[in-house]
Amino acid sequence: MAKKKKNEEIIRIVDRELYPTVIGVVDDTEKKPIFLIVIFIILIGLLFGLPYITDFYTNLKGDTLGGSSSNTTKNNTNDNTKDNVDVGVDNSDAPFYLVATSNSVKYDDIEIINLSFTSLTSKDYISLTIKNTTDKAFEINDKNYYLELYDSNKTLIQRIKITGATLNANGTVNLVFEIINKNNVNQFRFLSKTLDEYPEFSAGDSGNGAITCKKNNETYIYKFKNNRLYTETELYTVNTTNTVVNASTYDNKVSTYNAINGITAQTTNENNTFEFKAEIDLSKAKVSSLNNIHLYENETLAKTINFEMSAMGYSCS
Repeated sequence: MAKKKKNEEIIRIVDRELYPTVIGVVDDTEKKPIFLIVIFIILIGLLFGLPYITDFYTNLKGDTLGGSSSNTTKNNTNDNTKDNVDVGVDNSDAPFYLVATSNSVKYDDIEIINLSFTSLTSKDYISLTIKNTTDKAFEINDKNYYLELYDSNKTLIQRIKITGATLNANGTVNLVFEIINKNNVNQFRFLSKTLDEYPEFSAGDSGNGAITCKKNNETYIYKFKNNRLYTETELYTVNTTNTVVNASTYDNKVSTYNAINGITAQTTNENNTFEFKAEIDLSKAKVSSLNNIHLYENETLAKTINFEMSAMGYSCS
């Protein structure tokens, strides 16, 4: 007879649903708020730092035709200029382009092509073709475009305000501007400017003075009250000894000007000097119909006239 085993463990199988067994509970009520605060701080830091990261990347990348590096820099003072060219406030991200490699430059709704330099009668000129890349015509003067010329150290040599006629849809226009010295030009920028970017300027004491701008045979005199324009004078003077003046052209101009209330225009031709003179009271006259970009409307700021006329090649004082 077999012997009975002592202390034998009996295994019973129970047919019932299984339930999870809880080993322990971790209390993380204090850690969750700390973790969320850290994530929140990181997100805020990224939001504030994103513009600086973008600027750094843009400057590092550069944007120069021909594969040469020419990074964008900001010019907010006059320390980096020649011939007293006032940079004003430069809020533009417009890149620098090397003259030697720039066959085509796109900006806004236009394309600049065929940029070249030439000399004629001891003067230097820059010529360029502007192409409208849209199917809508527009006035170039309304865009407030500027071409800025720099030397190899990105020192501003000259600023040129781009002026011209209507640019037809998908059309082109060829422009020529006189410049200071083509041999020093190494780079350029093409950009538009707002009034806020114009440098501050006061016409005389407390803004109650005048600005006189001269170029070749043309003179414009602007008078201000509190740095706001209220009257202007247009003069064209030429020595007739060696120059033939088409008198009928200026007679027609006198008639056009005098037809506007607030304008008095006349011509004189004596002592070998021909002069056209128009005096404009801007409290009465509207000059937009005269199609002369050198004539400004009533209460135009002195800084606007000084900046734009200088950029159109006039010597203003």
